[in-house]
Amino acid sequence: MADETSLTQFKLRLPALLKERLEIAAAENARSITAEIVQRLEDSFPSIETALMHNRREELRRLEMEIAMTRERVMYLRSRLVTITGDRDPTAAVQLRELEEQLEVFQMLENESARALALLEKRLQSKKTHSA
Repeated sequence: MADETSLTQFKLRLPALLKERLEIAAAENARSITAEIVQRLEDSFPSIETALMHNRREELRRLEMEIAMTRERVMYLRSRLVTITGDRDPTAAVQLRELEEQLEVFQMLENESARALALLEKRLQSKKTHSA
C-alpha cells in the first residue's frame, strides 16, 4: 500500500451493492475498505516488473531475428567465399570473421536477455504468491 504520508483524500460515489461487496471482501482480507480499494486498484495496474518483462521479451525477439539474419549472412558469405575464391580472398575471409564475431555477440546478448527475463518472471511470480 502507499506511504501513509502521501495519501490523498477524495469523495467517491459507488453503487450500494458494490460498496457492500467491497466491505465483505475487506473483512475477508482483514483490511479496511480503503485498504481493499487501494489494493484492488494497485493490482489493476501493470507493475514495473511486468513492463520490464515485456520489454525483455521484445528485446529477445529482436535479438533472435538479428541472430537468424546474421547466421544467414554468414552461411551465404561462407558459400560465396568458397565458390568464388576457393578460400583465397583475404577481404572476404575478414568480412566472414567479423560476421561470425557479430553472431557470437548477438548470441551472448540473447542469453543475457533470456536470463534477465527468467529472473523477472521468477520475481514477479514470487511477488504474486506473497501478495495472495
